[in-house]
Amino acid sequence: MGRRVAAILGITCIALAASLVGVMVTYTLEITKKDLKIITLESQNNQLQVWLQNNITYYESQISILNSQIKDLQSWLNGLQSRVVSLEGESSSMKEEIQRIDSKIMELETSLRDLRTSLGRKVRVQFTRFEHEKFGQTDYILQVEFEIPTIGCYDAKRTPCSRYLSNLPYLEFDIKSEWIRQTARITIVAFWHLDDVIIDVNPNRADGPWTEFGKKASALVIEYVLGSQKIIVISDGNNDGFIVDANNDAYIELSIETL
Repeated sequence: MGRRVAAILGITCIALAASLVGVMVTYTLEITKKDLKIITLESQNNQLQVWLQNNITYYESQISILNSQIKDLQSWLNGLQSRVVSLEGESSSMKEEIQRIDSKIMELETSLRDLRTSLGRKVRVQFTRFEHEKFGQTDYILQVEFEIPTIGCYDAKRTPCSRYLSNLPYLEFDIKSEWIRQTARITIVAFWHLDDVIIDVNPNRADGPWTEFGKKASALVIEYVLGSQKIIVISDGNNDGFIVDANNDAYIELSIETL
């Protein structure tokens, strides 16, 4: 009986020992796996540390470069702001100088206007072309009648006689500065020097046919606003359509201006 129990205990011990060995082997394998895992993780951690160290150095260098660029840009902006302030000062000085010049110009214009008022003004009538139909060279006279109906002003002047227009001077009429913008009536009358017969320079058929001393039909009447720009007048007595003028028509060109 005792041997049997001992045998059973022996078998049980052997089984337990075998089972314990199996468990120990299993745990040993698990521990080995864990160790390998730990080694792998440590290796990965080391690699990560190396990567972080390398990249931190790169990004730190980039940050340093950017900081340097920011400082340079800030310095440039400060310089630009200083230049803007300087230009604003120069602009203010230029504006003051321009205002001073404008004021001086106004003073000069006033002085010139006063001088013109004291000296008076003139209206000039200058003949630039005169072609008559009479055969051969014949002396003629050109007369200008100057009238300002609104103020009752009237004057008349005539050139000396000549057969060449280049020998005839311009005619001038004195006016007052306060007459500027008034409308003047300027009448051009041409005569033959030999007999004072009128020459037709009026193209307006409504004024009637030429007669030897008929000024209305043959004289050229022009309205001119005093002080306005220079005007050019062209007229041809032939354009009235009458054929009874007996070679007493003429073509004329002239200018009128305020001086």
